[in-house]
Amino acid sequence: MKIIVNESQFKKLILKEGSQKVFFHGGLPIDATISDIDVLRSSTRQQKKGKDYAGFYMSPDIDKNSFALKYHQSNTGSGLHKIIMDSDSKGYEFKGVIERISQDVLKDLISKGYDYISGKNVFGKPEFVLLNPRKATMELVSTHDTDNDGIP
Repeated sequence: MKIIVNESQFKKLILKEGSQKVFFHGGLPIDATISDIDVLRSSTRQQKKGKDYAGFYMSPDIDKNSFALKYHQSNTGSGLHKIIMDSDSKGYEFKGVIERISQDVLKDLISKGYDYISGKNVFGKPEFVLLNPRKATMELVSTHDTDNDGIP
């Protein structure tokens, strides 16, 4: 069953705007938990010779153009998960392409107490990287699109 809400209701009910930060990730196993996430995992995409890009990337939305939704749809048997960050989570604004973050930069930001990174991906869209899973919870949103409208 789907519930239709307007944008204002969505921001208050789903995003809990003003109190928590909400992100989405597609492609994890359905039974994944927040403790399964390795925030320093080397990336399997966006690698260049001699570089070691890393991180657990999150989308701020799940509309039909969301990269989290696209990864979920392209990984049969995966889940679409919602990651909710505590309201007091500390963010770092990354300058440059966010997919080009090394493990050393991630480790440095973690040591400085940051909980997540915000920035833009190669397409200029907002993207986020989780740094501190202890400041987050994760829940399964969907395993598939029941009515083929592109949204689970």
